[in-house]
Amino acid sequence: MSSIMREDWEECKLEDIVISFKRGPFGGDLKKSFFIKKGYAVYEQQHAINNDFSRIRYFIDEERFEKLKACEVKSGDYIVSCSGTMGKIARLPENSPIGIINQALLKICLNDKIMTHEYFVNYFRSKIFQTLILGDSRGSGIQNISGIKEIKIIPVFLPPLPIQRAIVSKIEALFSDLDNGIANFKKAQEQLKIYRQAVLKKAFEGGFTNENVIEGELPFGWELVKFAEVVNNFDGKRRPLSSEVRKTFKGDYPYYGACEIIDYVKDFLFDGEYLLIGEDGANLLTKSKPLSFIAKGKFWVNNHAHIVQTKQSIDVKFLNYQFNSLQINEYVSGSAQPKLNQLNLNKIPICLPPTIEEQNQIVQEIESRLSVTDNLEFVIRNSIEKAEALRQSILKKAFEGKLLSKAEIELCKKETDYEPASELLKKIQAEKAERITNGKLRITKKPKVAKDGK
Repeated sequence: MSSIMREDWEECKLEDIVISFKRGPFGGDLKKSFFIKKGYAVYEQQHAINNDFSRIRYFIDEERFEKLKACEVKSGDYIVSCSGTMGKIARLPENSPIGIINQALLKICLNDKIMTHEYFVNYFRSKIFQTLILGDSRGSGIQNISGIKEIKIIPVFLPPLPIQRAIVSKIEALFSDLDNGIANFKKAQEQLKIYRQAVLKKAFEGGFTNENVIEGELPFGWELVKFAEVVNNFDGKRRPLSSEVRKTFKGDYPYYGACEIIDYVKDFLFDGEYLLIGEDGANLLTKSKPLSFIAKGKFWVNNHAHIVQTKQSIDVKFLNYQFNSLQINEYVSGSAQPKLNQLNLNKIPICLPPTIEEQNQIVQEIESRLSVTDNLEFVIRNSIEKAEALRQSILKKAFEGKLLSKAEIELCKKETDYEPASELLKKIQAEKAERITNGKLRITKKPKVAKDGK
């Protein structure tokens, strides 16, 4: 990195710019049975992932809140998703309801005397930082983010405060047109999604193969059956492989997780055509990826996807399209880590025409309408990926000290609060030491280890 561009920056640790870190409570301390209709808010993964606090689903009473007081979160605090969709960060807006974080979140309180909130969020969302905080934690299934001990010592390159503000200002200017373009692409995606759902709704109400369909009623000859009645389940044959095992087991056979292929291995468990359905993860509720998908040929499946084959009278494409048209929230359990267990999966209702020929016809009607939609979706998705790559390129330059020109840096140096980051860091560390001395800040002491086993 350029020494000229990085003048007066200081390398420190994440704990140097953060007042406190806190992971959510243990699972047994926050069960669904504790939730009530009104009370203290329980903040979830979805709040961090979507950066949207408009809806709070769960609440606890005052007694439970006091027991979990250490997990309290307030306006201005940051929450980070730590399971499934990892490393997403959001800041609680002003006047947020008092509450706690759940098991899948990390709370961070930033020291804004040393780093601005805008700079911190941009840095946290950059690929540079995400690579450090996620490390090599990707394994065979749903993974957790690094522990607090590891997070605290993540290196941070700290610029002077005026440099931070100037970098944020330039990022925002460069992101303005980029964000508008991405927003338009995402709006088009939503319109395609609405069209897709309308096609699927009409298909599974019998609208493509029956005349005079009555809203809310099944066509003549159709029946409502449970999912278990139309499939044979093979969950018992699944076997998860850790990432370490897979490193020595590389091959050509797909290794499937909850939503997609996550690796390739040198052996297979299944050979044929199967329907895979995600068993856990946020996607069960967000549906950002298909709930179910068809796997063909020889492959391996871990324990994060249910695996079934349709019975003889059921078209697998018909079942796949219908399952992806469903809202299954009521069958999903778990507040921290959503899960669709086999018992609940088997209860899900399926609309079934009387013949497999009608099922085939419905599939043809769907595919004739969605083929153009799929092509457009592919183009839009690629465009968004390119825009996101450009965003990360801008962030990389910013946090390597290469975004500002020499002239812009000179202007920063004229600001009244300009001082080398090393000096700022010394002041903050001195304040911290003083609070510890005065008993206003507690530190956790390591237990003494007796010598010679005594």
